[in-house]
Amino acid sequence: MQINRPTITFQNIAGDWKSSPRIPIISEEQLKTLMAGLSEGEPGIVEFESSENDRLQLGIGGPFACAQFTTNECLSRYLCAKAKTVRATKDVEFLCGGTPTPIAPELCLSFEVAFKIADYFIRTGNRDPSVDWVEV
Repeated sequence: MQINRPTITFQNIAGDWKSSPRIPIISEEQLKTLMAGLSEGEPGIVEFESSENDRLQLGIGGPFACAQFTTNECLSRYLCAKAKTVRATKDVEFLCGGTPTPIAPELCLSFEVAFKIADYFIRTGNRDPSVDWVEV
C-alpha cells in the first residue's frame, strides 16, 4: 500500500543523530522492514517526523518498546504511550544521542503496540487514539 499523505521521514537518533540520514517512509511494508531490523538490535530511539513537523519517537530493541509524541504547535508538551499491562519490572534504557535514557515500566510497550502506533502515524501524521497517552 503506497502512502500519499502525509509525508513522513524516519531517522535513527540512538547514536550520532547528526550523521544519521532522514529516510522517507513510503509504505507500510517499508515501515515493517525498518522496525523488524531495529527490534533485534540494541535498544535505541528512532524518530518519525511529519511534513507538519509533528514527531513520534519510538524506543525499539530488546523485549520492550516505548513511544513519545509531540506536535510542532506545542513542542514543550510530550505525550508518552502508556502500557495497558505493565510487564517491565524496572526502568528500561534506550539510547538517544548515545546516552542511555531510562523509561519507566508503565511506559514500556510491546513491539506490536509500538508498530501499531508507528503505522497509525505514517498513515495520518497523528498519535493513535486507541492508545492511552500521558503527559511527561
